[in-house]
Amino acid sequence: MTDDCVVPGLYDNIPLPEKTGKLYFPTNKAGNIARDNGASWDYYGMLHKLVPPVAGDFAWVNQGGASYDATYGPLQFQSIAGAGNNLRILKKAAPATPYSITIFYTAMHWNGVQSRVGFVWRQSSDGKLVTVATKGLTNSYENSKWTDPTTFSANYQSFSLAQFSSPDIMWLRMSDDGVNRTVEYGPDGINWREYHTVGRTDFLTADEVGIVVNANHASIACSMLLLSWEEE
Repeated sequence: MTDDCVVPGLYDNIPLPEKTGKLYFPTNKAGNIARDNGASWDYYGMLHKLVPPVAGDFAWVNQGGASYDATYGPLQFQSIAGAGNNLRILKKAAPATPYSITIFYTAMHWNGVQSRVGFVWRQSSDGKLVTVATKGLTNSYENSKWTDPTTFSANYQSFSLAQFSSPDIMWLRMSDDGVNRTVEYGPDGINWREYHTVGRTDFLTADEVGIVVNANHASIACSMLLLSWEEE
């Protein structure tokens, strides 16, 4: 296929059809691929822009027997079974404020088990943590405070994942504008609903960000598949 058969551009700036077989790829995050049929555009999708995580950017905190594999682009991150809270963390330096981090992931854990899978803010000076994670036991989202990887402190907020049509597939956007930390969730990486916001120095001042898995079961492991990590 020649270059003039593949055209990038903003979703709402699609040109008039002119050449059968031409493909139009939207550049603004997500949308439909359009195919020129010579008279009009046929649309295919819904498609999502993905930014594969760079595994080498992350470092371990409390690795234990956890592991990851990024051979094929997405980062498969797994915690082995183990009783009690043990947050297994892959972390990196937080961007300069203001920033937002959008992640797209699938969570693999059993309902009825205390496992958690999701995003983490961390304060490197003393190891305090704030997690934004799905929880298997209650099939819920929990935004939680931790004194360290084994010591739960309190929840900021929790709500049922029954509000999602596909509760095991998650788009989350975490931001720090220099004043507040904010968490948003959504179905497609474009449309967002605010979940929680708090002053950026509440409980901790995060200078690190990352992902977390926590099996919290003597015989059942849990894992996440991180398909996209985008910093803006």
